[in-house]
Amino acid sequence: MNRGFTIEFINTNKSERNINLFTNEGLPDDVTVNVINTQNNYDILLNIALGEGFIGSGLMTNSDLVNCITIHDGSKLEIVSFEKMLIEKKILINGTSNFISLTVPPSSHLVLALLPILD
Repeated sequence: MNRGFTIEFINTNKSERNINLFTNEGLPDDVTVNVINTQNNYDILLNIALGEGFIGSGLMTNSDLVNCITIHDGSKLEIVSFEKMLIEKKILINGTSNFISLTVPPSSHLVLALLPILD
């Protein structure tokens, strides 16, 4: 499994948008997702999620506007609240039953990172 990624969300709509990250549902209108520090784009990361998946040790954001993320882990949900960084939380993303979802605030620009597991 790949370990970690950093992405930026840009919501140009005047209303909040709910996103199921790295699933086949696609992205909402007026929300752009850019991959930071790599040549990959969102579609490539989606294919990685659906193929080998991602595994991380936590989440980090640059925005106080997003402090709650839902972690879908198979058949169960876990709503996690945090400020800026959530560490020591194993997160798996496979694009089907394991993914994360969040609400992107209206007219916002934020960064979200899945922190890698360091060996």
